Amino acid sequence: MNPRQVFVSVLMFGVAGLLLFMYLQAWIEEQHTGYWYKLGIILDNATSVK
Repeated sequence: MNPRQVFVSVLMFGVAGLLLFMYLQAWIEEQHTGYWYKLGIILDNATSVK
């Protein structure tokens, strides 16, 4: 494989992985809305700059 094919393959797998991650994240949030919402608030409070 030449460098261009490697680059295109890595890019395609990266985009596919990102889409899969976003889909799973949305699905998990639908299943456990309360838990993930509370966890998100905790993480937001912990990481916000005051």
